[in-house]
Amino acid sequence: MNHIFTKKLTRYSFGTVFLLLVTLSSCIFAPMHKVSTFDLGVPKTIALRGIRLYVMPFMNNTETAFQMLYRTGKFQVEKDAYNRWIKTPGILVTSYLRDSFRCNKSTERDYILSGEIILFEINLEKKYTMLSVNYRIKHKGKYIIKKEATFKQTFDKASPVYFAEAMSKAVSTFAEDIKAELINYDKAN
Repeated sequence: MNHIFTKKLTRYSFGTVFLLLVTLSSCIFAPMHKVSTFDLGVPKTIALRGIRLYVMPFMNNTETAFQMLYRTGKFQVEKDAYNRWIKTPGILVTSYLRDSFRCNKSTERDYILSGEIILFEINLEKKYTMLSVNYRIKHKGKYIIKKEATFKQTFDKASPVYFAEAMSKAVSTFAEDIKAELINYDKAN
């Protein structure tokens, strides 16, 4: 082989190996961040005598899929790359409500709940979480309730754990409001 060609090959090989080692070492020594996942916990059962509520999947019309969303200022919102929900907000609320109303047996008084999640965030400045929903309740093929509601829940410290806890309380309040609306409608009819 040509001596000049061998000398160039050695110089390029050395440079390539050096760059490869630098790249690998930066990947190995880069800080590792654990990704934590959260849900809304296990809800208490809501008993409705003689009323069965079917909960259809809620649509997720929020700005987030799985990442936690923090409002940090009047016009600033941030997504958390290291703390996320186990499911989308729509599925989280659907699961929570299904678990809340699951023990009721089918009767003549069956209702269907459907809706969409509009907002699912924590406001760090004002120290509350906010859940906004559009929902509808149908009975015998006719919508009896069409409503938009917002549920705020305060928290003690700004952390993902307190965010999940406060959001769970907001969804619980939503479930209790649904219960009250169904009981009131059922009594009136």
